[in-house]
Amino acid sequence: MSRLSLLLVAAAALLGAASAAIVETDVLVNSVVVGKFVHEDTVEGARPGIVVVSYDGMVGPWALEAVSGMLEIAGGSRVMVVDVLKAIGSSKDSAAELTNGEMGLAVKTAYEVIKSCVLCVDAVDPTKIAIVGYGLGGNAVMSALSMQVPFQAGIVYTPVLETLAVLDKNVIYKPKMLIMPGYDSINMLDDLEKNNLEATVGMLTFEIMVLSHTRIHFNVQENSNYRAIQALRATEQTRSFIETTFNDAFMETGSLRPESSYDEDKFQYQAGVDGADQMIEGMIVRDKTGEGARPAILVVPPWGGFGKYPIERLHYFAKMGYVAMSANIYGLKIEKEIANATERSAAVYQWREEGSDAKGLAFADRIMAANTYLQTQDYVEPGKTSALGFCFGGTGVYNTYRYGKDLKVHASFHGSMIPTRDFSDVVDPMFKGYLAIYTGTQDPGESGEAMVNFLAELSKYKGAWEMTRYSNTFHGFTEWDSARYSARADGRSFQSFQAVLDIEMPLPGSAHTISASLLLSTLAAAAALFFAL
Repeated sequence: MSRLSLLLVAAAALLGAASAAIVETDVLVNSVVVGKFVHEDTVEGARPGIVVVSYDGMVGPWALEAVSGMLEIAGGSRVMVVDVLKAIGSSKDSAAELTNGEMGLAVKTAYEVIKSCVLCVDAVDPTKIAIVGYGLGGNAVMSALSMQVPFQAGIVYTPVLETLAVLDKNVIYKPKMLIMPGYDSINMLDDLEKNNLEATVGMLTFEIMVLSHTRIHFNVQENSNYRAIQALRATEQTRSFIETTFNDAFMETGSLRPESSYDEDKFQYQAGVDGADQMIEGMIVRDKTGEGARPAILVVPPWGGFGKYPIERLHYFAKMGYVAMSANIYGLKIEKEIANATERSAAVYQWREEGSDAKGLAFADRIMAANTYLQTQDYVEPGKTSALGFCFGGTGVYNTYRYGKDLKVHASFHGSMIPTRDFSDVVDPMFKGYLAIYTGTQDPGESGEAMVNFLAELSKYKGAWEMTRYSNTFHGFTEWDSARYSARADGRSFQSFQAVLDIEMPLPGSAHTISASLLLSTLAAAAALFFAL
């Protein structure tokens, strides 16, 4: 079933799911209506508050639709949409004429109002307030951040990067931020991090998520840049970000090391490249108590080989309900690690070399040899395999995508973005599946020019991908025993990867976590696209 079909089915299943009446009330400051306060009439008690700043800074029909979406994203929340001009008593004709300081002041006003207005004071939890901005509204959120407005979570969709407020590297900022620039802003992405966000290393916790084929207002239905599927993905990311931020999740636990005791089945499989006849050891970990075939995940190890950490990740995915198999690159025995750094480098060089088309393809083929074995097993759902790799393995997964290997999801965690495939004579690279990239902003192999060039390559050939970058995060951030381990980045990246799997390769009988309102709001656009094909 296609991604679009899955979304249509999920939307149809959720028809009528939201039955509570929505109450809209004008919010007045000094007898001036500065916005609307919106909530569900069946929800009682103090709940999280969300301030919405629309792409034009106004309280119009689309802004109220966005509010309804936020009610679904953060169930039971109280939402206020603000008119930025009226909030500061400006006589200017449009929000586009406001300075960064004026936009920040408007958000600050809304922040104070949602905590203290007559309607809000007993209905809003002042310790759980998020500010959400679209387009120019995103700039307003960043301006409020620079003014040290102490909200807890900030979500910024496709801001105008050229005029973004600059942060002070000497200030510790309280809010946690999720920033989603359009993919057409990738040339400015490095500057955004170096000159603004990363100037505050240790002072600001943020995520930057970029989705392919997104431009400004990609999640605003009433414009030509709207992309239904990307809007769905952005909304799920927003939902999980708000939830984990308000609950302070993952700060210590990360993705939770598995304690499962599944059998570790070892076997030999054919893994030769270029016709070579080579049998190597593999391992499959799965829950054998279930019935029927299940989707599978290939785990490609870091540069040390298939030792303790990647084996633990096999158990991690088995506990989630997938069939998990090793993709043994070096051909060593499972559980054997190369301890010496010089020997590791030599082993890596056999499969990875900058600019080597031959090694890049051989690496991808080596991974796919494991998938060939998987497809012979009756407990694996045919054609339902994804691959993920760590470090060196992440580079290998970039190659399975670059060389058009048939996998549902190609996921790279802190994988080096070195160029491999020669695209000089390629008209259509025949990318297959979806590429998910999880990186740390302090990892030089995935930052700066390497990152910009890699994303430009994907964009030029119209790949389907997403990339999420985590602040103050170094190479190897998912490895539990590493000094570079980051519980928040690890937890958030695997939460994000699970959301991608839920869309691209759902488990049998699983339910989408994406909100009903967003599915319903994109149903018409998705259906129109479907019938136009």
